[in-house]
Amino acid sequence: MKKKILFITDSLNGGGAEKVLLTYLKNIDNSLFAVDLFLINKVGIYIEDLPSYVHLKWGFKEPLGLFGRIIRRIFLRYPFWFYLFFIRKKYDVEVAFREDCSTRIVLSSFNRKSKKISWLHTDLTRYVFYPTTPVKSYIRNLSKLNHIVCVSHGVESILHKLNPFTVGKTSVLYNPIDSITILNQSMLPFDDPFDYSKINLLTIGRIDKGKNHRFLINCMPILLQENRDIHLWILGVGEEMEVLKKYCEDLNVTDNVHFLGFAKNPFPYLRHADLFVFSSKFEGLPTVLIEALILQKKIVSSYCIGAEEVLEYGKYGILTNLNEEEYSKKVLEMIEGYTLENIPFNSRVKDFELKTQCSLFNNFLDA
Repeated sequence: MKKKILFITDSLNGGGAEKVLLTYLKNIDNSLFAVDLFLINKVGIYIEDLPSYVHLKWGFKEPLGLFGRIIRRIFLRYPFWFYLFFIRKKYDVEVAFREDCSTRIVLSSFNRKSKKISWLHTDLTRYVFYPTTPVKSYIRNLSKLNHIVCVSHGVESILHKLNPFTVGKTSVLYNPIDSITILNQSMLPFDDPFDYSKINLLTIGRIDKGKNHRFLINCMPILLQENRDIHLWILGVGEEMEVLKKYCEDLNVTDNVHFLGFAKNPFPYLRHADLFVFSSKFEGLPTVLIEALILQKKIVSSYCIGAEEVLEYGKYGILTNLNEEEYSKKVLEMIEGYTLENIPFNSRVKDFELKTQCSLFNNFLDA
């Protein structure tokens, strides 16, 4: 008999964690597992890519009116009632694939026999929790889970400091990356915006405060003083996009900062950019940096636990503080003199390979 597995996550929007979940679901051993996926909000571009053997359920369907948002807020304040009303079915394993609301719902499960697991993608000391989440009790209750999967050793270390009772209940499983598919997709035709007589900086990610695109925009006046041919391209969408467009006008950098929107295949953009820039304040394991390594790009990244681990503390790219003058200096150094010769990209990429990580994932669920 197949083991019944429930995955719970917020949505399937186009973020890194959502892409990782989709990859796992496409590579799960469906001869061993009967898989249900529950979305708190039925929204996201990856829904159409779900394999047919994944049974999709949801709590709320976007867009919601005012009344719907109020009801959702109440349910997420009291996750036991959310579980009782929306889920109810008995499972062998219940997996919260995101922090916060998804994990609180799994913790509220009344399936006493199920194994309860949470995936931890980020540094909880920097995480922005849902407004109704009681943060202290949430962190304390993590030790009630059967197991917690951390996407990096840095994330695991911070969790152990926050809640020492989780020691012995965690393991590290890197996000799986299909390097062959990325290489193939990077060579597909795309709507090429780049002027190759200029210097094209690219950043990719959801446009929110945590990704810190405002910092990169603040660097542009400094960079343009040195070289008027530098352009910043921002690939992604999010709630901060219109605010940042107005901010570019205020800084008078609209001619050199470009918002590309969302691209389901970002890899041709990444392949053709001169330099990948990354400015997140916190990341558990930034998938986009691994993708940049696969395409052997020059990288300048902010210091954060996930970036440090992916880049092995500067071996595979430049790490720098979130200081505009310092960061801009490193970007200029990378443009002018940094060489990629003798950097063993392939040996680092192997640590995240799809086949290896998905095999570990299936073994973990079956254990």
